[in-house]
Amino acid sequence: KFKTVYGSYHTLGEENIDEMDRVYRSFIHRYNGTVIRDRNIWKKILKDQDKGTIHRYGVYSDCGELEGYLFYNINDGIFHIKELVYSSLESKEPLFRFIYLHNAQASKIQWMAPSDDNTLFIIDNPRKDVKMVQGMMIRVIDVKKVRKLYPFSTKDAISFSIKVDDPWAEWNDKTFKVDIGDSIIVEDDLDDRFDIRCSIQTFSQLMIGYIDMVEGAEMGKIQGDREVIERVGALFHKKPTYINDFF
Repeated sequence: KFKTVYGSYHTLGEENIDEMDRVYRSFIHRYNGTVIRDRNIWKKILKDQDKGTIHRYGVYSDCGELEGYLFYNINDGIFHIKELVYSSLESKEPLFRFIYLHNAQASKIQWMAPSDDNTLFIIDNPRKDVKMVQGMMIRVIDVKKVRKLYPFSTKDAISFSIKVDDPWAEWNDKTFKVDIGDSIIVEDDLDDRFDIRCSIQTFSQLMIGYIDMVEGAEMGKIQGDREVIERVGALFHKKPTYINDFF
């Protein structure tokens, strides 16, 4: 399906780090859990790829601006996508056209895509097997610090208390009172009363946006009054999680 000729293809190297980083940062903005790469991380990625004969190509607009890029190799007839990043559907299509042009060398494509990727919906005859694979794991180490740093979705003053059950870290295993106003104030609340209660595992999933508070309540992972859960849950951001940097 991807037959539209758009832009031009060029190989990428260390001299293109700034361009790749710009496209990469724009792409990861839609996800939680991604790694913000500095120049040293980029250099290490490229160095490691050179050891493993990974090919790197970018698609440039007619104005000479990098719009997307692809890291890949081909082994045993399989086109292995190591990283596929693009700024728009318009720039995604020529990357898939680039892959298609290798159909004499590969009959299969292997790609660990983000869970929200819509490629199956835009290809012809998408009768393919897709696996949902567990990726990253998250574990909040300091509940109080995370609460202070979290960008709550509200302009109004609001307060609530949450009891976190963490049998492995006593500094987390307590009730926290959160006051959101001109600044975020988090205090260790010695009062046993709380609005919401959950385990450290559920709290971690909530913080990274893997689940929202209403989902957690429906699964029995979050306890509290339904009205309070809905009101407080509106403060949090649910986002797809994705990481392509393993270490």
